[in-house]
Amino acid sequence: MADILDSTANRLVALGFLYRSLLQGSGGLRVSDDRAVRESQRLISSTAFRLGGVTSAVNSLFLRVENLKAAARLLVTSNGNGVFAKKDGFSSDPDLISVSVENGAEDDDFHISVSETAQIQRNIGKEIVGSDLSEFIPARNFFTITSDTSIEIVSFEVEKIGGNRTALLEIAQEINIAQIGVTAKVVNDDDDFRLILTSDASGAAGGFTVADLAGNAVSASGMDTVVIAAQDAVFAVNGLQATSASNTLTLQDSLVQVDLLQPTRQLVRIEIRSSPELVLEAVADFIGAFNDTLAFLSNGTFAQALRAKNALGEPIRANLGELSAIGVTQDRFGHLSVDDDTFASALRSDPDRVEALIGSPEGIAGKLAGELEDIGAAPVGRLPSPFGSTSTVASIVSALTSPGFALDVSA
Repeated sequence: MADILDSTANRLVALGFLYRSLLQGSGGLRVSDDRAVRESQRLISSTAFRLGGVTSAVNSLFLRVENLKAAARLLVTSNGNGVFAKKDGFSSDPDLISVSVENGAEDDDFHISVSETAQIQRNIGKEIVGSDLSEFIPARNFFTITSDTSIEIVSFEVEKIGGNRTALLEIAQEINIAQIGVTAKVVNDDDDFRLILTSDASGAAGGFTVADLAGNAVSASGMDTVVIAAQDAVFAVNGLQATSASNTLTLQDSLVQVDLLQPTRQLVRIEIRSSPELVLEAVADFIGAFNDTLAFLSNGTFAQALRAKNALGEPIRANLGELSAIGVTQDRFGHLSVDDDTFASALRSDPDRVEALIGSPEGIAGKLAGELEDIGAAPVGRLPSPFGSTSTVASIVSALTSPGFALDVSA
């Protein structure tokens, strides 16, 4: 009998601390009649020689409460580090348009069509036998590379020795040294060599032309042959036509990046939403911590279980119908559960509603997070004097029967 009484008293002490922290000033679940005070004194007095057990019960409670508080915080919508602040981007066709998202982005939808993707100009010269000596005029050659903003003259000397390979390497070197917005390189297949010119800038602004000025460097190498023409991307976002020199678009103050991969006349839907995987994981953790705390508090009389359910479940009772519609349900004992598929579907179709029901100040996690903030991390220090030392029964009773303390001892 003593063991049972001790266990009951320990749970009552733990429950008392939770109720006093949660309900002080909230107007709920207070018992202050003389019979409750007398019964609490009797129970605590009968187990005063086992104060270490009471300490363990209180510490176990506060450990669970801290876990519940941490799990709830992750679901608070105002938490910049919470799961609702960590958005993901979803494309209806990622092979055509991809999306990436930074923290701080907001829920949004974009419908994008792409008439043309941006292109970087590339010229590919003809194949020339590297060991031959006959392609280039043996003298100083001059040619121009012309863009929208400048005309640059490039020159190089053709020697009688060294062959076409040497001439092509000289041309590429002089173009690269000039730093005129065009990069040159020489590629070969055995003894067949060719010159490739690539604009350093994407889009129409990176276009250029090449022409001989003196000598035959351009005509001999074929480096004026445009294989890919410079052009801007042409696209529409939510019906608004636009162009861009790049295939990478930034939205929401650069928090959302969209990459145009292929032209497409069809509309591709881009959604910015909370990550279903992260939110579901956080909801599962919260429900686990909630149920663990509830089970600890309910491990006694029926009245204790009912009061624990009521103390923790107010935001759930207020929104039970709407919570059920998004997959969050509560059984008759107060335990929560979530249907992953229903929740994920609700998060996709109506994210604002889900976030409000879960993480707003009146949501199941948001409200508990706010109420639990007042519970300290050092429960033993909340008593007038420390447990386990020279505490007297009177000081403990004084703490447990202070204003706002709620204790059900009717069973």
